[in-house]
Amino acid sequence: MGRVSKKNINQKFQLELEEQFSFLIQSLTSKIETLSFLNEFLTIEEKIMLGKRLVLYMMLYKNFTSSQIHAALAMSYETIRWYKEVFKNKSEVFKHTIERLIKREKIEEF
Repeated sequence: MGRVSKKNINQKFQLELEEQFSFLIQSLTSKIETLSFLNEFLTIEEKIMLGKRLVLYMMLYKNFTSSQIHAALAMSYETIRWYKEVFKNKSEVFKHTIERLIKREKIEEF
């Protein structure tokens, strides 16, 4: 699980961090470069957490039940309930991105 300091940081600094991270991700030019960077940058726990969150959003988009999500991802029902609420308030851009990932998944099945 990711560890975040409870100490608040300046909002301007937070925005600068987000901008730098966004720039970094956009600057990666190939799949190999991206995978290499992420493998070195993220811890094992962060990779698992982010992967499970991504699959969770895909399952929520496809209207899986809480029981199905619980069985597949070993998440608590409370966590699933919380993310269902969060997902409802996500932007259409976010949901469209999840939809693109689902379409890619279906294409790769062939």
